Amino acid sequence: MNQFYVSIIFLGIILILVSLVAIAFDRKKFNNLSKQLDRKREELISIIADAEQMVEELNKFSDYMITQMNLKNEELSGNLKLVEEKLAQLDTKAHEACGTTACPEVKAVNSASALPSSVLRQLSFEGKSDWVIDSLGSVSGPAPFGKDENKEKIVPMNTKHKKVLQLADKGLTHTEIARALSMGKGEIQLILELNK
Repeated sequence: MNQFYVSIIFLGIILILVSLVAIAFDRKKFNNLSKQLDRKREELISIIADAEQMVEELNKFSDYMITQMNLKNEELSGNLKLVEEKLAQLDTKAHEACGTTACPEVKAVNSASALPSSVLRQLSFEGKSDWVIDSLGSVSGPAPFGKDENKEKIVPMNTKHKKVLQLADKGLTHTEIARALSMGKGEIQLILELNK
């Protein structure tokens, strides 16, 4: 009977050793998994940080582009204003030279002081003045004398632009609108700037 008890004790010791080995194996596997999880977490944090930095750089670039566009717009407005003033002076001089009789057609003005070098100086007077700007793209038609210089900007709107304007009317910030519509902050600023 003694042998029976010894064999049961021996079997119990073997089971305990197998259990301890299994526990050690599971613990090692858990440690490996936890190390992998930590590594993946660090990679994900790094990717998120890079993405945030890229978004920040894109926002800075879009801010720079908006600033440059506004500067170019102001420069263009100033040039157009100068052209309109020169055209008005030329129109007045042409009508003064003609007096009350019908004016013959007056063609190109070639003096360097008449218009900026970026403007093609091609004018004709038949009651109204026509003008063309070549280095800024072809712009032609009667000069808008007597019209308000702050013309309302006409911007075609698609559904995203409408949503941007609606969210801005609700008081959301540029960043909140950009997140809501998955658009760049600079694009939001541009849309809102153009629709003022």
